[in-house]
Amino acid sequence: SPAPITPSPAPITPSPAPVTPPAPPNLLPVPARVLNPSVEPSVLGGPSGLGGAAAPVEVVIRSTGGSTGPVLTAHFVNNSGGAARILTGALSLEPLDRDDLTPEQQVRLDDIVAAASSGKPVPAPQGRDFPGGGTDWGPDADVVTVVLDGYCLEFAKDVPEEGALFRLVDREAQQEAARFREIVSASRRLQDEGELHPDGDPEAYFHSTRQWAAWTDELGLDRDGFEEAFVEHAKKNFDAAGRRWTASIEEQVRDLVPNRWADVTAVLDEADRSLGGQR
Repeated sequence: SPAPITPSPAPITPSPAPVTPPAPPNLLPVPARVLNPSVEPSVLGGPSGLGGAAAPVEVVIRSTGGSTGPVLTAHFVNNSGGAARILTGALSLEPLDRDDLTPEQQVRLDDIVAAASSGKPVPAPQGRDFPGGGTDWGPDADVVTVVLDGYCLEFAKDVPEEGALFRLVDREAQQEAARFREIVSASRRLQDEGELHPDGDPEAYFHSTRQWAAWTDELGLDRDGFEEAFVEHAKKNFDAAGRRWTASIEEQVRDLVPNRWADVTAVLDEADRSLGGQR
């Protein structure tokens, strides 16, 4: 199940002002209008991200059905009547059950998703107390959709279904993911410096290396443990796709391991250096 999340500064502005999406979209962009949502969750409407009375910005985060790389879609709505920005920041997510939303939040969720699909503004949530005073949140707002890179922090978890909802975890849980955020940064530095060694599509290899660095760190894998987990995961993917697993395919997968292991450990070593040698 994807967790985390990153991109570069770019403005989210209410209609009719133009909006420039962040680039590159590495992890979850977060609105910067009122501090950081991991510190001040009301920025995004409370735990669900939807329709809180003190939320000038709302967000709906959904899975595209993949497990690694650009597998999340975030729909941002700026109701504030002023400009907001998306800032870089790697953050952790957790699944959000639609049944845990209030009826009002479910309606708001459907309105935002429908607006994102149609390209039309989402109706403003009228009649709520706005933090700056008054009860009118202004005109209907455009939905800004950003594709996010996401990664799974727990090897044993299944891939989320398409359309599955996610939300930001609380402040304490964000702090617990600090090491993963450094793995994200370390992998990007090595990628930018040409220090990774793709054995296929460079972008897919980069996401895979970042993901396996996280899993290797989570499970405390050594070289042999990594190889068995790597083969197990490949076989699981073959089975899920309805493809036949053979001894020849397994041999080809095992042949990939030395290079993959070298790059995964390079990422973890780079993260360790940034953290002062603390693993």
